[in-house]
Amino acid sequence: MTVHEVERVLEDLWADLAPWPTADDLVAELDHMTSEAFRLAEKLHVAEAEVAAMRGSMTEATPPMWQLDDAGLLVELAAAQKAATVAHARWLAVLAEADRRGVVEREHHMPTNSWLAAGTSHSTRTARADVRLAESLTRHEHVATALGEGRMSVEQAATIVVGLDRLPDDLDPVTRDAVEAQMVDYAGEFNPTALRRLVNHAIDVVAPEVAEEHNGKLLDRAEREQARTRHLAWRTDPDDGSLRFWGKLPALDGELFKQHLSAIATRSRLADAAMGIDTAPGQALADALALVLSHHASCDGGPAQGGDHTRVIVTMDLDALLSGLGAGTLLEGGEPISAGQARRLACTHGIIPAILNSDSVPLDLGRTQRFFTPAQRLALALRDGGCAFPGCDRPPSDCEAHHAKEPWHQGGRTDLADGVLLCPHHHHLVEPDPHKPPEKNWQITLDHRGKPQFHTPQNRTGQGTTRQHHRYRC
Repeated sequence: MTVHEVERVLEDLWADLAPWPTADDLVAELDHMTSEAFRLAEKLHVAEAEVAAMRGSMTEATPPMWQLDDAGLLVELAAAQKAATVAHARWLAVLAEADRRGVVEREHHMPTNSWLAAGTSHSTRTARADVRLAESLTRHEHVATALGEGRMSVEQAATIVVGLDRLPDDLDPVTRDAVEAQMVDYAGEFNPTALRRLVNHAIDVVAPEVAEEHNGKLLDRAEREQARTRHLAWRTDPDDGSLRFWGKLPALDGELFKQHLSAIATRSRLADAAMGIDTAPGQALADALALVLSHHASCDGGPAQGGDHTRVIVTMDLDALLSGLGAGTLLEGGEPISAGQARRLACTHGIIPAILNSDSVPLDLGRTQRFFTPAQRLALALRDGGCAFPGCDRPPSDCEAHHAKEPWHQGGRTDLADGVLLCPHHHHLVEPDPHKPPEKNWQITLDHRGKPQFHTPQNRTGQGTTRQHHRYRC
């Protein structure tokens, strides 16, 4: 190859390399990347400084709670509540999107609410409510925005969207949007209960010409829904054997339930207060419900089950029943009850003696032995006029016959001179504890006219008081 040919080859190679950056281009690019790296590093440094400053300010602004004064604690409480609301709003938004995409269905092969309930954070009812609320918020932008900014609580948001979903379907979008915006403004002034009333009456304001017809349809739908969803359930508390129950009643039946039990409970609490006994409202309501059930079970024509009147069956060793040591067992559920409860039950409902073999198989069954006959109960009702405990106004039909002088398990006689009428609550109160000396139990005697009077347990100084119902002192 000649020199001329070599030069031509080199020129061709150089031409091919021409698009490549020159050394000067590479240096310029390196300088640019270096400066960009310094700029990014500076930004990162500033960001880290800002985060550190925020952490420092938060630490300084929120010292340990024990160092906060009352005003500071209230400020921190409001801030924490707002932050929790904002976080919950974000969670609902994510939940709605996950439900819309069907992510849980694809990954776990179950509905979103079932997946929530299958975990440890939600009950079945709460899971359904959260998914429903999350979906509703996607259709109510004003409410979702206010919730996301912490301007209303989750309960307020749920109340508003439920009411908005009840607006007529043919309501024009502008009016519907205005109602929603107004409800959001009201959230700063009214609690969820008041908001529920306001949103339910919104149709009366925005569309009065169709309000009556629409409200009538809503009431009919609500009544059908209440009837459809009514329920009652119960289970035994594994901790102490008591019965836990829950349910839902239609509005009218629920109002009767509340008024009837509240009236009984109020009178019982007043009677207890007059004797210096502190009974909580919830305890009084529980006593009232037990009283209603006991009264209904004792009425003629009461409910029957399996061809026999409803019974509470308790099995118990006779020695344990007489001595007060040991426990009985409820036949249906197997829960234990004390000897005192068994004795109080026997006072009113009687005992059916049964002879069991060593394997607890019945060999012989006797007849019910009632401790007070209907005629004796009538005589007690005429004498006592109702519950004899001072301050109580329960009528004779709500009362049980109690052995006043000597407990039946100690050989007490079943006659009028040894009987007194007591409502179930006060019967339980005065039932003697066999583990205590007589002076530490309630004592009941009859005065010279044959009227009951009650002697309180003696205190630490040996003092006690004697009380009598006002009806016997008139």
